[in-house]
Amino acid sequence: MDNSKKKDFVKTPHDYFMRSLMERKKFAIGFIESYLPSWITADLELEGLENCQTHFIKDSFDEVVCDVLCKIPMKAGGDVFMYVLVEHQSTENKKMPLRMWEYMMQVMTRYYDSKSNKCPLVLPVVLYHGRGIYSETKELTELIDGPREMIEYGLGKLAPFQLIDTNLIDDEVLREATRTNLMLYTLKHIYAKDFLLKIENIMGLLRDISVSMEKDESVKVLESLLNYFANARRIQDPKEFVAVMKKSVKNEEQERMMMTVAEHWFQDGVKKGIEQGAQQGMQQGQQQGQKKAERRIALNLLRDGLPPSKVSEMTGYPIGEILEMSED
Repeated sequence: MDNSKKKDFVKTPHDYFMRSLMERKKFAIGFIESYLPSWITADLELEGLENCQTHFIKDSFDEVVCDVLCKIPMKAGGDVFMYVLVEHQSTENKKMPLRMWEYMMQVMTRYYDSKSNKCPLVLPVVLYHGRGIYSETKELTELIDGPREMIEYGLGKLAPFQLIDTNLIDDEVLREATRTNLMLYTLKHIYAKDFLLKIENIMGLLRDISVSMEKDESVKVLESLLNYFANARRIQDPKEFVAVMKKSVKNEEQERMMMTVAEHWFQDGVKKGIEQGAQQGMQQGQQQGQKKAERRIALNLLRDGLPPSKVSEMTGYPIGEILEMSED
């Protein structure tokens, strides 16, 4: 999507999370098999699936967009495209059908075959994980002002996009151990008030499906999850979060990733301390806010079992001061 906002990983973590998973063929295939009709998937060569860039797609409504485009060979020849738009806004987008047709037309134009004078079929899917059930129209014709008979005469019967609303999928279904359910359960609950409890379920899902993954895939998926947690929402209690995660991580590589996320929160805590001091309008307050944030986070990391040398490396405190804190 040609949108400068979309390029900022921190501001659009949903985009990074979806791409980091859907670019893995088994995740993409699992999603297709779960949510496209079987009579369609029966005609597809799913193992030939390719992920395509969407940078060429332009948005006319200045929307921040998270999208995935897959090209899938058909058994009879030719390709079909699946365009997935991930919608996470807290308020529904009334012009969604118009947006989807705009994006689909750009995909068709991009992949138009001048030799056959044909453009490819694009299957539109909206994956919605907003805070309420999606209730707006899925049909473009319902957005057009005019008599129904005249609209149908001019445009015919345009198919609506396929909607996957995570709010309507029962948690018991999503907790079945599949790659697709791991992705959708995480999207569904990323803003849940009891997020720490949901993390236990997410990590349980990852643990269950890891038995069918190569080690490298399992590590990369964990990395995607941790980055998503760190950037999609502000963890109110990093210490409690680390404690929950430590119950789930099983090897040194996973622990290393946890420390990377902990460092992210440390830096964020220092920044908040500086901002708090600055708001007091005094240099002294600014320094005290920074020092207080640094010391609090260093103590929390020590209490969570990190070696003093690692805490010193992450916080910048001299090792001598860290050792004194550990004796307090």
